[in-house]
Amino acid sequence: MKIDKTILFIAIAIISLVLILFAVGQYLNIKEIMAIFASGIVTSVGWSVSSYLNNRSFLRGEFIKNKDKLTSLIDEYFKELNTLFEAVKTTEQDVEDYISDHAEDIRLKAEQIHRVFSGDVRFLSAKSCNSLISEPLDYFSDHLTRNEKLQQFKKQILAEIDTLYEEWLKTL
Repeated sequence: MKIDKTILFIAIAIISLVLILFAVGQYLNIKEIMAIFASGIVTSVGWSVSSYLNNRSFLRGEFIKNKDKLTSLIDEYFKELNTLFEAVKTTEQDVEDYISDHAEDIRLKAEQIHRVFSGDVRFLSAKSCNSLISEPLDYFSDHLTRNEKLQQFKKQILAEIDTLYEEWLKTL
């Protein structure tokens, strides 16, 4: 059974406050005891809310930083792929070598994000990761429309990342 940290913190704070009041209660009247008890509860709740908001902001910041890193890896991947496609001397083997190296980096970053955020977050589906490897090779042989197809594919991948990011934001 998982106990929420905030509830646990409040419970410990209240129990500590009651024990302190019990120990010094003989020297205080009822109004002073109630004032100390009320201020202790308000302080505990305030710290809990502050801690929750801080944790949430930190998580969101880390999430955005990792999303931006993945997006920049994908931009870099497609930029270099486009450069390879434009070069006259580029062979299909050159493209395949580049794809196998860099698509794996993107997949590893996407998996790392999934692991770090406890499996709640997935920026890039396995299908999209696999298509980063297979589809550009299909476009390489089509000289007339390959740049257009590559740009459409890039937009599709980035749109998936943005969609999954927006879905995650709704869970906060």
